[in-house]
Amino acid sequence: MTRQRLIGVFGLLGLGAVMVVMPWLLIWAATHVTLRFNLRTIDGIWAALTNPDDGTLLLWLIIVIGTVAWAILAVAIVVEIISRLRHVSVPQLRGFGLPQTIAHALVAAAIGVALASNNGATALQATAAPGPVPVDTSGTSIPGHGVPQVQPRAVEDTKDVYVVKKGDTLWDIADAKLGNPRDYPKIFKASRHTVQPGGRHLVDPDLIYPGWKLTVPDDEPKKPAPSKRTEPTGPEATDHAPTKPTPAPATPAVPSSSASATPSVAAADTASQNVETLDDTDESVPLPWMLGGLAGAGALLAGGLWLGLRRRRAVQFRFRRPGRTIPVAEPALAVVEKTLMHQGDLTSDLVAGIAETTQRLAAQLLATSQPIARLLGVDVTHEDLTFRFTEPTDLPEPWQPGADRRQWWVPTDTEPELIGPWDEENEPVWPTLVTLGQDERGWHMINLETLGVVSLTGDRANAEDLVRSWLTELAVVPWARDVEIARGGLFGELATLAAHRSSRSQGADIVGGLLEAATTHDDSLAAESLPTIDAARAAQAGAELWVPRIAVLADDQDGLDALIDLVETRPGRTGVTVIRIGADDSATTATEIRLTPSGRVQVPALGWDLVPSGITRDEAAGCAAVMEAADTVEEDAAVPDLTEQSADWEQHCDAAGHLHVDLTIPRATILRPVDATSLLPDPDVVYVTQTANTPEDLAELAPLVPPATTTLVQESDPTLDQDVADWRADSTDRPRLSVLGPVRLRLGSGGAPTAGLKRVPYYTEIVAYLATRPHGATAEELAEALGIGEERVRRDLTIVRARLGTNPRTRGPYLPEANENSEARQRGVGVYLIEDVLCDANLFRRLRLRGEAAGSAGIDDLATALQLVNGMPYEQLRSRGGLWLGHTHDNHHLVVGIVDVAHILTTRALAAGEVTRARAATEIAQAIAPDDPTPHLDLARIADHEGRPAEAARIAREVTEWSDHSGYGPIDTSERTNAILRAHKWLEHRDRVG
Repeated sequence: MTRQRLIGVFGLLGLGAVMVVMPWLLIWAATHVTLRFNLRTIDGIWAALTNPDDGTLLLWLIIVIGTVAWAILAVAIVVEIISRLRHVSVPQLRGFGLPQTIAHALVAAAIGVALASNNGATALQATAAPGPVPVDTSGTSIPGHGVPQVQPRAVEDTKDVYVVKKGDTLWDIADAKLGNPRDYPKIFKASRHTVQPGGRHLVDPDLIYPGWKLTVPDDEPKKPAPSKRTEPTGPEATDHAPTKPTPAPATPAVPSSSASATPSVAAADTASQNVETLDDTDESVPLPWMLGGLAGAGALLAGGLWLGLRRRRAVQFRFRRPGRTIPVAEPALAVVEKTLMHQGDLTSDLVAGIAETTQRLAAQLLATSQPIARLLGVDVTHEDLTFRFTEPTDLPEPWQPGADRRQWWVPTDTEPELIGPWDEENEPVWPTLVTLGQDERGWHMINLETLGVVSLTGDRANAEDLVRSWLTELAVVPWARDVEIARGGLFGELATLAAHRSSRSQGADIVGGLLEAATTHDDSLAAESLPTIDAARAAQAGAELWVPRIAVLADDQDGLDALIDLVETRPGRTGVTVIRIGADDSATTATEIRLTPSGRVQVPALGWDLVPSGITRDEAAGCAAVMEAADTVEEDAAVPDLTEQSADWEQHCDAAGHLHVDLTIPRATILRPVDATSLLPDPDVVYVTQTANTPEDLAELAPLVPPATTTLVQESDPTLDQDVADWRADSTDRPRLSVLGPVRLRLGSGGAPTAGLKRVPYYTEIVAYLATRPHGATAEELAEALGIGEERVRRDLTIVRARLGTNPRTRGPYLPEANENSEARQRGVGVYLIEDVLCDANLFRRLRLRGEAAGSAGIDDLATALQLVNGMPYEQLRSRGGLWLGHTHDNHHLVVGIVDVAHILTTRALAAGEVTRARAATEIAQAIAPDDPTPHLDLARIADHEGRPAEAARIAREVTEWSDHSGYGPIDTSERTNAILRAHKWLEHRDRVG
C-alpha cells in the first residue's frame, strides 16, 4: 500500500510539473531572455544565423522546442483525463504514441492515490506450503499383475497448518485456534495461496473439504515456503504412518457468522470509501443446491459430464430448424446443470486433455516401435498428468521420469503435438480409466482393466456410490467409447445414460458371455503375436475392435470362478474386468478396495487412503435425465417467452425476439389481406430456388403481418430509437451492458469506475443477472444465482450501486436500495432492481420484434440488431459464473435469434443480388453457431451466387461430414438439411465436389 501511495504521489507531482511548473518556466524564460537581433525580419534572422551566438539563440531554440513538447504532452494528458471522466476508450492520436504513454502512466498513478487513501488496513497475507503427506506404503504389489507400490512425491513440512476434518468450518477453526470465531477471515486470507488437492486454491471461505490444509496465522506474517516437485529417494520418504481417515461431507459446512454492518448507500461517494475493504471480503458460502458427488473427488466426473453435455447440445443444434431452439431438461433438473457448470467447467479441459494425452502417447510409442506398457493409473492435477505403469518403462520427451521409471509426468500445458500424433478415430488404448478418489496431491485414476478383478469391501452404501460414479464416468468420457458394461441388474438409474455401453451379456448369461469373450481375446492375441490387449489396440490389429468388457456383480454366478481364474492368470490379455461388491475374495488375488464407514477409500496394495469419488442414486438419476434430454434430436422445441415481462413490447415476442404467431397471418393464406406485408415479400419459389430455404422455413420466419400488428408493436416501444442512439453514442448518462459477445459494462458519465476495481468481472455479472430480472431479485435469489451468502448480497450490491452511479431521470441510484423501488413497494418484500440500464440483448430483441412487425419495411431494424453482435452470447463471463443460465438458457435463445436474423438478412440479400451483404450477415452467424448447419448452407448458396460451385460443394460436404469429435464418425443430417442439399444438388456431381 505504501508503494502504491508513493507511486501516486510521484504521479501527482509529475502532472503538476507538466501542467503548471513547465509552462511557468517557459513563460519566465521567454520574458527574461532577449535577443540582439530582430527575428521578425528576414535580415534579423539572417544576422542571427551568421553571427556568433552568445547563448541566447540556443536558449530560444530550447524554449521553442520545449513549448512544442509541452503542448503535445498537455494535449495527451487532457485527452487522457477527459476520456477517463467520460468512461470511454482513450483515442489513439497519430504520432502521439510516446506522449500518450507518458500521460497514461501519470494519470493512472494519480488515480492510485485516491485508491490507496480509501484502502483500509491490509489484512494478514501469510501463506504456507502444504504440510507433509503421510502415506501407508506397507502394502505389497498385487500378485499376478505386477502392480508396483505407489511412490508419492514428497511434500515439504510447514508449521501452523491445520488439516480440515469432517464437519469443520472456518468459524469453528478460528474459535479453536485464534480464540475468536469472527477472526475466520484471517485464516481464509492466509490460506488463499496454499495449493490444495488437484492444484486448487481456497476461494470461498466456507467451501472447504476434508484433507485441505489451512494456514493459521501468528502475530507476524510468515513467508511462503518454496514448493518443489520431488520424488522420494529413500526410506525417509515412505516410512510415514497411514493418514487417519477423515470423511468428506456431502455438502460443505456453513459457518454461522453473520455479515458485518453494511455501509450507507445513500451516495456513491460514501460507498466508494469502503470499496477496497468490501472487495477483499469474498464471503461466499457453499452452494446448497450443488450435487456433492460432483465436487471435490467427483470433479473429474463433473468435467466428463459437462464435456459430454456440450457435445450432445452441439448435435442438437445440428438438427434445429429456423425459429426453434434445442430441448433442455425440465426446470427441476436445473440444479444438475448448474453443478456441471460450476464444477465441470474447471475440469472438462482436464478430461479432454487426459483423453488426448493417452491416445497421443500410445500413437507415439507405436510410431517409434517402443513397447506399449500396461497402465496402472493416472494422477491428475491442473498442472500435470502423472502416468503410473506396472513395470519400468521409457517414454520419449517431453515426458519426465520418476525415480523408478514406473512413473512419468508431463505438464498439462504441453503442446499436444509434442506428445504424439493424433487420430480421433483410433481405438482408445486404455479405455477403462476411472477416478478412484482425491488426496492432497490431486485426483487418482485407476485402470480397471489392468487390475482385472476388483473386490469392493467395507461399507456397502459407499461402495455402491463409488461403482455408480465409475459407471457414469465410463458412460461419458471420450476414452471409454468402446466399453461394454454388464451391470448384473444393479444401478437401474443409469440405464438410459449407459444404454450405449450395455453389454450384450446380461442376466444369468453375464459370466458365460464374458468367459467366451475373454478366451477369444487371449487366442486372438496369440494369433497376432502380441503381448497385451493394449498393444493390440495401439496397433489397430485384427479385424474387430478389442472391446473392453466390465462386469459388476454382487452375487456369485455359475462359472464365475473360471472367469476370475482366466482374468488373473492371463493379465492384460482378456479385456475383461470383474468388479465384485461385498464379496469375500480372500481366495483370489483380487485387488481389494476398502470403503470405510467414515467416508474414505483405501487400497492396501497401493498404500492409498483417499477421499472417494461417489454419487448417490438420486444424483445419478438427475445426471442421466439431463443427458437424456440433451440426446433428444428428433424434435426441436419452441423458443419460450421471456420468464419475466415488464415492458409492453415483451408481450409480443419470445425470448429470441421473434414475433408471436397469433399476431401474424399464415404465409400460405390464399385470400390474404391486400395491406399485409412480410419480411420476405417475394413468392416462396424465389427464396426456395435462390436461397437455402424450405417452404417451412419461410412460413416460420416470414409470415404475413397485418397493419394492426405493426401499429401495436411500434406503440409498445416508443423509446427504441432513442435507446439505440444512446447505445451508439460516444458518451451517455446511462450504463450500457454488453452480453452479445464478451460481457462488459460501460459506465455512464455519473458512474464510479474506481469502485470495485479488483473484481470488475464479478460485479459486471451481478448487473448481467439483474438485467434478466426486470421485476428485480430478492437477496435469496441473488445468493443462489451467484453462489454467495445472503449476508454478502448487501455488501456486493453496495459496490455495484456505487459503480453504476446516479440516475439523472430519478435523481437516485440506478440500483435503488432493496426497499426503495416500485417493485419492492408493490410486492411488500425487498428486491434489488436495476433501472434504465441499456442491454444489447434487449435492444436486439426489440429491433427484431419491430422489424418483423413492420414486414418488408423492417429489414433495416434486423440489420441494426445484427450489428450489436460481437461474439457468443455471455462470452468471457468470470470463471464459474453465469450459473443462472442453467435455469434460463438465455444464451441458447440469443444464439437462436442471432442465427435466424442473419438467415433472414442473407435470404433477402441473395434474392436482391446483394452477395456482399449476405456474406457479412452469414459469417456473423457462423462464428457464434459453428454447429448449426443454417449458416453453412447459406455460405454454400452464397458461393453459388459468386460463381464458385466447387466451393459450394466443399461447404456442403463439410455439412454432411460434420462430427462431434467423439470418434464415432459423422452425425446424420436433418430432414431440412437433406431437403436443401437435394434442392441445390451440391453433392450430385463428382466434379463439383472436387
